[in-house]
Amino acid sequence: MPPQIAFLFGFATAFALMFIYRRGISRGRKETGHAAASREVETRNDHQDQVDHLRRRLAVLERITIDPATRTARDIDALSDHAN
Repeated sequence: MPPQIAFLFGFATAFALMFIYRRGISRGRKETGHAAASREVETRNDHQDQVDHLRRRLAVLERITIDPATRTARDIDALSDHAN
């Protein structure tokens, strides 16, 4: 088989596979059973972790607004350390 035909065949195959893959994603393949439940629990745990992190940051910001200036500087430094 000439190299040009092999290249065109490979290119057409890759294009067809990409089209099929993207079409499946756009239709929103649904997971069922244990995998779906596991992913939902994992997502819920991730969201809860994010909420807990934001609550801690909010508590620091609340302390910064009501505490004296010496503590404010220390808390700002601590807040910037948590952001990294």
